[in-house]
Amino acid sequence: MRPAIGLLGVVLFGRTAIAQPQPDVTEILKKVGATYQAATEYEFVVDGTIPADKNGTEASFHMLFAFKPPNKYRLEGAMPGMGFGHSESIAVHDGVNLWFYMPKENQYGSIPGEKLTPGAPGDLGDASPEFLNMAFRKSFGEMMKGAALVREENLSVNGARASCYVFETRSGTFWVDKSRYVILQAQTGEARIVFTSVKLNESLPDDLFKFEPPPGAKRVEVQP
Repeated sequence: MRPAIGLLGVVLFGRTAIAQPQPDVTEILKKVGATYQAATEYEFVVDGTIPADKNGTEASFHMLFAFKPPNKYRLEGAMPGMGFGHSESIAVHDGVNLWFYMPKENQYGSIPGEKLTPGAPGDLGDASPEFLNMAFRKSFGEMMKGAALVREENLSVNGARASCYVFETRSGTFWVDKSRYVILQAQTGEARIVFTSVKLNESLPDDLFKFEPPPGAKRVEVQP
């Protein structure tokens, strides 16, 4: 009788596994959207790789983006596709002025915040706190449009293990943390990014949004 009991157990287990409820994709995506929409103060640290040239040679990049309402932010690192090129740079809006610093040239400058008015894409208005905050909210919604759940997978980020939903979208593949409903990894074309730190609605230090030129840095004049 023991073999029969064992076989029965396998059959029952198999039926139970098949009957497991599938995740509600619509509900997951709603929670992801709500998580980012509810974030008024946030900081992201991103590491990734992108094709650097026509030969497909990869280049790594690292960046930090922090925002503190109503009108402070910090962008730091190599920021491909964000108007800062692929070299290291720092941009800090302290609520009054936008400061920028290029470590390679050891140069810095500033632009009055009042000059960062909305206008045509690609102009100075794209560096305003309002524009960057809007772009942040819009980008996550756009990325997850038409998402289809393809699997569930464990992901290691900074040595920590996170259980994730993996979605395929028109933009690429995204790993969403099951417990926090935040995106931890994205693969879009040949580019791969990992969000090594995601802080939402955590109090960020005021010093993060202050700029002090390094010793010996040369100030350059900028014409808005």
